Parts: sequence; C-alpha cells; structure tokens
Amino acid sequence: MKKIILFDFNKTLYDPHKKELMNGCLDILKLLSSKHILILISNQKCGRKDLIDKLIGKYFRETVLCNEKNEHEFKAIISKYDSHNSKCFVVGDTLDEEITIGKKLGCKTIHLNSNDKPTTADYSIKNLEELRSIII
Repeated sequence: MKKIILFDFNKTLYDPHKKELMNGCLDILKLLSSKHILILISNQKCGRKDLIDKLIGKYFRETVLCNEKNEHEFKAIISKYDSHNSKCFVVGDTLDEEITIGKKLGCKTIHLNSNDKPTTADYSIKNLEELRSIII
C-alpha cells in the first residue's frame, strides 16, 4: 500500500548554509518515490521553487509552497490524496512546525534530529538514510 510522505525542504532535504542537498537525499528520494507518494511542503521564499525544481522536483508528486506551514495546509494535502492519517508520514527538522502539525493530525512523524535534542516525534533520525528502516 502506498504511503503519503510529506517532506520539509530547508534543513531536512537541503542544507541552506552549504547550499547543497543533505547527504543521501537523492538516493532516498529515488527509492521512496518509486514506492510511495512524496509531497514537498515548504515556506515560500524567493527562488525556492526554481531551486526545488532543479534539484529534486522530479521525485515529488506535488510541491506546496506556503507563507506559513499550518494545520490547514497539511489537512488539504492529506485529504487530496485520500489518505488515512495512519498511512501518512511527516518528515522535518522543526518540532514546532511540521512535527507538531503531523502529530495533531495523527500522522507518523519523523524528526531529522542531527543534534540529538529531545523530541516528541514518533521517530528521531540523524540522517536521511535512516528513513529506509522506518518507511520501507
């Protein structure tokens, strides 16, 4: 059964300081996109859509750029793909945004937690490669 996986962009798939994709990003997106529905949700920033399209856009069924990530945006995406929230994963680096919203909606949450901080997410990972053992 295909799962819906919502990914954050900045500091989850892309390192804005190094201006490059996170380690293992392309490999995991290629693998997951062949088995599941991937959605990218990100804050609207100047040039971000072009950057996403150039680097990783082909792996996503949809890219949602919004002024602010909120519960309404996430609900709209989930309902569009008719997913029961238990088949939906939210992957991000920010506890007070995507992880909190995902938890409220009953999705499985995966916190990219490279600093090993306390987390409320269902899963905590240090790198994207760890997604293999959780989602596949």
